[in-house]
Amino acid sequence: MANNIFIDESIRKSYLISIVEISDINVASTRRNIQKLGSELQSKIHMNRANRGLKSRILKEVLPYDLEVVIVEDLNFKFRKSLSRQICLRAAFEYASTRNIDRIVLDKSNSQKKDSITYQKSSRKFPTLPENLHHIASRQEPLLWLPDIFAWSYGAGGIWRQSIDEKISFIKRV
Repeated sequence: MANNIFIDESIRKSYLISIVEISDINVASTRRNIQKLGSELQSKIHMNRANRGLKSRILKEVLPYDLEVVIVEDLNFKFRKSLSRQICLRAAFEYASTRNIDRIVLDKSNSQKKDSITYQKSSRKFPTLPENLHHIASRQEPLLWLPDIFAWSYGAGGIWRQSIDEKISFIKRV
């Protein structure tokens, strides 16, 4: 059975991306659940804008979802800020090449062109990657809210990071 991965970033003292992997059979139900939560909150879910109580509620809601989380973190972000995203994405694509991935989705951003170049180079090195990389605005794809939740929580550290530890299957530091 194929899986889908959704990727988002968080920038703090380090640059990191969160990869959320969801199996094909769980995509529709997970999307419905996260959309329902978003409609209750009357907006898309973005942890940076939420207050402490809302962050706790969001985490309590999404932790039972059937998904895996991988974190890729650039600990040298301070010295190579302009390269960190592409370095982390390349590591994410390498991870994806070891899985049965049908679809890779990133939030639409101003780095789409660079992302596509990194993907093309990676797909030559890792031929098991799916054929296309998709950039979709998070307001159109609620499943992109999930990597935002996990990236923010991991980057925040402390109790927030501890609360998601059970969901993180792998951390790669580059």
